[in-house]
Amino acid sequence: MTVFRIAIVQLYLVLTSLTSVYAQTTEETAEAAIAELPDLSGEDFIAETEAILTKWDELGGSSSNYIDAARTVVTEIDRFIEESGAEPGDLPVPVGALQMVALNYSGGESASGLSFSPDAALAVYDTGIVTTRWGPPVSYRGEYQRIMKRIYMEMWNRSSLDGLVGEEAPTAYAKMLFDVHDAPNLCEAGEAIFWSCADEDRDRYLSVCGSGTSDRATSWVQYRVGKPGDLELTYPETKAPNFTSEEAMMAGEGHFSRDIWRYGGSTLEFTNGDYNYAIEDEIFTDTAVVSVIRNEERVFELTCKTTHPFMSTIGGHLWGGRNDDQLQIVPGARPDVGATACKAQEDVVWSCLDTRDQSINSVCSVPVSGEPGFVYRKADQTGTVTNSAYVDDPVPASSDLIWLRDEPGLKGIAIGDFAERHHFTSNPDGTGEFMWSKNEGERSYTQSCSVTHDNLSDYMPEKAETVAPTETRLTYEPQPILYGGENGTLSPSPEAFDSLILQLKGLEAAGHFKAGAGLEPLDVLGGEAAIPFALKHRADDFRCHADHGGICAAPDDLYSYKAFFIAFSGFSDGYWYSAEAARQKTRADIDLSKIALSFAELSPPGTPVVRDEFGFCQARAYFKDWDAGIEMYQSAAEQLNLQNNTDHDWLWSSFKGVISRYNVRAAPDASAEIVGHAENEAIHFPDFDAVTEGGGYTWREVVLPDGTTGFIAASDKDILEIDDAGQVCARIENGVVKLTQNAIGGD
Repeated sequence: MTVFRIAIVQLYLVLTSLTSVYAQTTEETAEAAIAELPDLSGEDFIAETEAILTKWDELGGSSSNYIDAARTVVTEIDRFIEESGAEPGDLPVPVGALQMVALNYSGGESASGLSFSPDAALAVYDTGIVTTRWGPPVSYRGEYQRIMKRIYMEMWNRSSLDGLVGEEAPTAYAKMLFDVHDAPNLCEAGEAIFWSCADEDRDRYLSVCGSGTSDRATSWVQYRVGKPGDLELTYPETKAPNFTSEEAMMAGEGHFSRDIWRYGGSTLEFTNGDYNYAIEDEIFTDTAVVSVIRNEERVFELTCKTTHPFMSTIGGHLWGGRNDDQLQIVPGARPDVGATACKAQEDVVWSCLDTRDQSINSVCSVPVSGEPGFVYRKADQTGTVTNSAYVDDPVPASSDLIWLRDEPGLKGIAIGDFAERHHFTSNPDGTGEFMWSKNEGERSYTQSCSVTHDNLSDYMPEKAETVAPTETRLTYEPQPILYGGENGTLSPSPEAFDSLILQLKGLEAAGHFKAGAGLEPLDVLGGEAAIPFALKHRADDFRCHADHGGICAAPDDLYSYKAFFIAFSGFSDGYWYSAEAARQKTRADIDLSKIALSFAELSPPGTPVVRDEFGFCQARAYFKDWDAGIEMYQSAAEQLNLQNNTDHDWLWSSFKGVISRYNVRAAPDASAEIVGHAENEAIHFPDFDAVTEGGGYTWREVVLPDGTTGFIAASDKDILEIDDAGQVCARIENGVVKLTQNAIGGD
């Protein structure tokens, strides 16, 4: 790579420039510098790009003129490249960094293309030049990382580092972009790691480790030197709590202190006998200097590359503040429990193993103001947490966001509200279910699993009086429902169809349908990639019924092909309505590596189907007029004077879709008086789990829209949950399931 004389522009030039525009705002100074670019070349151009970087850095993304300004910058850098003959990957550091940032702000493309090589990008990062020397924001490192990660994914067509081994093993640069910190260190499983680096000359490591909790009564910090399993130095020698009181925290020898720099780093200090240790950790370039002084003489100094840059999380251990949610815990199971995604400092409430991919969903508990607080984590088979919720703000047990239920045949916990909720339930046979729902069921995902931990009973409140709706004359507006087709008859779902839905949902949950990941060969599919596997099950006449007009109704040859991607692209994907998509006239024009699919919202396997001459569709109960259904629910809630989310959850689940026509009788007996009928409508079940056997039938109590109370003997397959999960239609051709249509909601 060509070497340019640009690493640091003379401070004199910068200060001169700043003095001349002292009266201007930072944004005006940046605009003035950009306006001068067309008149500059050579070293003057390079110096001006550094000044622009500095000003944009200080603005921190607040400029309203970034787009136009960035387009100007991109154009002028292209001119510089042409005039200087420089290769895009060999640009002077400030020019390359500014081009990178400008391309991000403008959303356009440079004539030179995105050919910023990983080595050159890491060189930019290591210079620290994309950070402000004279002021904030420290967060610019995060902005740099975000931009370069996007460019990396576009260059290499990868959305993750999964599967990169051997000669393709990810570089240190790539690991930095994706926050992968897997270098050897001296911290143990379940411990917090604050900092680590390698002393390559002495073939050893230096690490600062701590307890998995920052609770003052039990937290500890240790400095370690050596190799895993062969430590040369451990200080302090024991893991006894370092700070048990304010006085102890202020004590001298044997305790750690941290001096936070004004910009970009900190110094961790401690004293071991006659030796004073200092770790100066600079966060812009992840460079650290470790020094040891004895009797005012420096006896040791090491400059190394930080591999675990988490010194900013040590504050809770040093100063007594709880920050457990920020700690970076070394992966590994706690010795006293089996498979769980909970961290070492957390108690396991519930864990369930997904035997398909060995991932684990867990509800964990930490103390919150004297009561249990709940968080959710999911970990893959390596112990790496891949999903989480509420970790920044554990939800206390007394919150309305917590739903706990312990009844015969149903024990579980739910966390969240109508906007987003996570459900975790245990069945008597040792199996369980994890369900995620969003926007009152607008999108949902359910997965069966094998329960490994069930301590839910320990967190159940004493049973209190619940709403007794049968004592109140509840009335509500009749609500017709859709369930997959008029005059349809429900049938069991074909086994092959259930298997396909399960596979599609599982592949999505594992991240194989993310953009950039869908074309990677998978062992679970016999070497086939996820998108080709899904396309193999697309019928030639596939329709996305949820699209009213638009591409789904287009008569061109690509109709069914594009329709399939649109139907399963999720709710936030506007790609198929872009100018780029409009230019695609053949299948070869479609870059499958950019495709991201979503099957999570589809009704789960086992949902009954409605058959017709074309095949079958998943049945689901859905208010024919969704707005009217919500109004009905709200009216019922007001009548019952519901007080909290637990009661609201109960009420919502109490309305079921009754399919076909059933008599409602005054008593749970086939000879009792008929007091009404339920037919293809939403019916209120005060306690769905309470059943009465009589005359060969299973009876449940219901309240009809006019307030009449009675009993119904509807078959379980004719009672559907009311939601707006996606409905998929299919047929089976020569033993292969072919998806023919997808409809969301009431379409």
